[in-house]
Amino acid sequence: MLHYGSWLRVDGERLDRAERWFAEYGGAMVLWARMVPLVRSGVSIPAGMARMPALRFTVLTTTGSATWNALLIGCGWAPGANWELVSEVLLGHGGRGVGRRSSRSRAILPDPQPEEPRPAGG
Repeated sequence: MLHYGSWLRVDGERLDRAERWFAEYGGAMVLWARMVPLVRSGVSIPAGMARMPALRFTVLTTTGSATWNALLIGCGWAPGANWELVSEVLLGHGGRGVGRRSSRSRAILPDPQPEEPRPAGG
């Protein structure tokens, strides 16, 4: 890492400090980073550089990801049959646009014309 340190603007002291920090807080960082969009993709790099044991990393990653997914599932499940009310509150227009076409989209995309009945035998 120090070979590329000048290019990455990292000197030996900063690298040592980062390694000490990760040794102390790395587990918590891996756990919580799995719940933060964009950060979750990059947390594997410092964990690998710090040689975090694979089993510990896997357990922390699984726990963090499962917690995040459970939270998202709960946010979808909680409204239940009241999803239209939630949509109205969040979007402010009676839930139009969520599972329905709004009047604005009808102006842009008119309803399709009904098909003409075909003559029998032809």
